[in-house]
Amino acid sequence: MIGLFTLGAVVYQAVQTKRATVAMAASTDIQKAALRQWVTIEGLRESVETRFINTTPHLDLQFSFEIANRTKMPLTLEWYVISINQKKYSSRLNFILAPDQVHGLKALIAYTGEVQEKYLLGTYEITVTGVITYKDAFKESQKQRFGYLRKCRPIHGETLNYQGPLPDEDIEKEESKTE
Repeated sequence: MIGLFTLGAVVYQAVQTKRATVAMAASTDIQKAALRQWVTIEGLRESVETRFINTTPHLDLQFSFEIANRTKMPLTLEWYVISINQKKYSSRLNFILAPDQVHGLKALIAYTGEVQEKYLLGTYEITVTGVITYKDAFKESQKQRFGYLRKCRPIHGETLNYQGPLPDEDIEKEESKTE
């Protein structure tokens, strides 16, 4: 009889332990969801410098933006791969980004010929797509894809809604090549 009572107590304890473990795992998932992190792309802008080659003016566009952490926990920026009018730029970052902080990035585009003309007329547009890879507060690797259409002109460029595809496996393959 005592053996039966002991067996019943052990089975009951095992069932309760399993329930507690499942509840604890669910609680951890809820906490992770509440602390989910992301990055945003902000401050898209361009500046132009004119340089002369054999008295011919050439425009160099410096395109810049910031990666922002608008969450309440630090994260670690690992990689970025961006494509500006299908020209790819990538780099390893390994940079800790504190809450409510930004990290600036720049790319240089040389304007010549027809592109320079379109810029001066205010009809030049650049498509910017990319993926930012970062480790969240739980040390899990995350990817944030983005896309923008930027109308570049001498006075006050404009960011427009981007309707194209976001980066996919091709841009991620580019990222793994540079590792």
